[in-house]
Amino acid sequence: MQPFLRATTPLRALARGRLAMHAMADGLQLQRAMAAHMQQVFPDGLARALDQSDRHGTPTLHGESFEKAKTILKNPKNQRFLWQEAARLNASGQPNVVLDVLYAKIFAAQQRQPSYLPRTTSLFLQQVLLAALATSNATTAVDALVQLAAVDADLVPHNVRTLSVDAVLRLALESAPHLVADIAPLLAPLHVALDAAIAPAVLRALFETGAYETLLALAASAPGPLPLTTHANVLVAMFRAGHTIDHVQSRYVDVVLGAYADASQTNVLGFLLVHACTHEQFNVVADVLTWMETHAYLLPVDETLVLYHTLLPSSTTVSEHCLVELLEAYPAVLPATTRTLSLAVSASSFFQHPSVATRVLDYAQAKSISILDVAYGHAGATAGLLHRHRFKARYKDDFLDGKVATARQTDVHDAGYHFTGALLQFMCAQNAHDAIELLLKELQYYQLEATEDDMDSVLRSLPPHRSLYSLYEAYPRVVKNAPLALTRGVADLLRIRPRGSATAAEMDQAMQLWRCYVWTEAVKLDDSVFGLLTYAALRDQRSVSMLTEIATQYTQQEAGRHLATLHSAVLQLCASCNDASTMATLLRQRPAGLPPLNDVDIDHVLDAMPSTEVSVLGYLQSLPNDALPWTSPRLLSRALVAALSARHATDAIEVLGRAIDSGVELSADACRACVLVLQDDAVDASFKVDVQLSMETLWATTTDASIRALLDRYA
Repeated sequence: MQPFLRATTPLRALARGRLAMHAMADGLQLQRAMAAHMQQVFPDGLARALDQSDRHGTPTLHGESFEKAKTILKNPKNQRFLWQEAARLNASGQPNVVLDVLYAKIFAAQQRQPSYLPRTTSLFLQQVLLAALATSNATTAVDALVQLAAVDADLVPHNVRTLSVDAVLRLALESAPHLVADIAPLLAPLHVALDAAIAPAVLRALFETGAYETLLALAASAPGPLPLTTHANVLVAMFRAGHTIDHVQSRYVDVVLGAYADASQTNVLGFLLVHACTHEQFNVVADVLTWMETHAYLLPVDETLVLYHTLLPSSTTVSEHCLVELLEAYPAVLPATTRTLSLAVSASSFFQHPSVATRVLDYAQAKSISILDVAYGHAGATAGLLHRHRFKARYKDDFLDGKVATARQTDVHDAGYHFTGALLQFMCAQNAHDAIELLLKELQYYQLEATEDDMDSVLRSLPPHRSLYSLYEAYPRVVKNAPLALTRGVADLLRIRPRGSATAAEMDQAMQLWRCYVWTEAVKLDDSVFGLLTYAALRDQRSVSMLTEIATQYTQQEAGRHLATLHSAVLQLCASCNDASTMATLLRQRPAGLPPLNDVDIDHVLDAMPSTEVSVLGYLQSLPNDALPWTSPRLLSRALVAALSARHATDAIEVLGRAIDSGVELSADACRACVLVLQDDAVDASFKVDVQLSMETLWATTTDASIRALLDRYA
């Protein structure tokens, strides 16, 4: 481990109380399963008969001398006394006697002579395991399980094997995690699968104890889904076990990337570094940096900031040379360039370590590397009074010496490209509001527009007291050219979601920002904002004048825009929010002269139907007649499917009649719904007759192969 990394922080402790509770429950369940197995192998009736026929009676092995017990057990027919006595002792709360006498003194000594029958060995070891669990003796429990795995699996019922493995694993996880590596290889010979409930804890124990090969073998068959941390441990284990980076990258892409929200890095090394930093696994951080250096992985800005943030906690005193040591230790990962060193200065400044920033500046000076002007600004703006004066004086001297680089943040080839924006995104992720405000002021000062990603980050971290419009008022040059992010911000402000509603003040704020867009073009919004505002105004019953204003601006903003397109967008929002009420309001207010709904609109209308209990035909007939294309195959087909699914006979017959009268052939889905009705014994016979006659008329001349196949199959 490199000296700049702090001591390893232990991973999250296991929930020991919960494990202990489960282990106790497993022990009771296991005891019952073993008792049932003993009854099956050796019923009470047989035991009594043998006891009565034995003229010497039943011996007490733990009370006899070792030699006498050994002599008794030499006779195969007497070996039952060993496991029977163990069972009685366990049942009477004397598991220590089972372990200390029957197992340690009698069985272990006799075991060196291959005289025990396999059945005796199996039944006795089960009792030993039970006693070990009762006394929380993990070592003996594992020893008994190892010996059971060597016995013919057919001698031990599957439920006993499964419960035994689960119970011993839970005990080991609680009291002796290093023994998990001895248990894991026993699953295959015992024909037992790893319990999904403890799989993450088992794999974590193998990782923490360095049993990497065992971990990888078990992970290949572990039940899922597994936590992201477990996958990260598996990937680290692969590296530590000597797997190639291509092999590890392949597993990362196949199993992790895209499946977890916190796994967005395209390269496995970047993912492992960020994950280890986030969970303060400093030994893993050191290993990952070494692997990065080996493979010449150039650390991108976002991952660099995560690393710096981990190594420079604001509330902790660190060595002022720590970042310089980091840079010297991993020159391929963090090359000594203007961009890398400037980022180190800015990061250490924002994380309240001005002494570290000073040492990085010294390092840059020694290597004759220029630092970006904005990095000096960050150092001065975040430091206390004494350090601030020093940074100010240093900036003046370095500027006069030509050692200050001007950040051209819109030039993709410049060292300062998107420098402030990258810092802004990271500070937003940390909810560091003071730093966010400072960086926004910097962007405003340099007249730099926030990117879509920048603005997304800012809006996600916007504090409750800060409104979207006030953000625009404070930073108009910054909040200007991110139309998609700003429009998403408007949608969040208006609560465009199922059962959402916005206050009058929130609606006014959204309208203010929108008016800046349509009147002055001082800010850009996506065209979808018109649909959002219209939907929210209808949903929350705002004034007609507001709706008119939005609709008028929509049609006048661009030549060729039609109000029907805006209505289609609002219908889609109604469907996504399951809002049939607002949809009905929109359709009832639909201006005359607009074309009837198209197929996509029809889908949105029917998708927003409140429930199958509502008459679909009644709902459709309550809407303006000219809004619905009653000769549309899509409309009639979907209406028929809905009516038949709800067993609304009257609606179904009327829809079929409309289709026949209009000469409209309905879809294969509609035909399939009719066939299902005819096959349903619970449906009224007269209704079936009506449906069948309608089918014969409606699809008499169909050329659709799928419909013909349905009709032929039913016929």
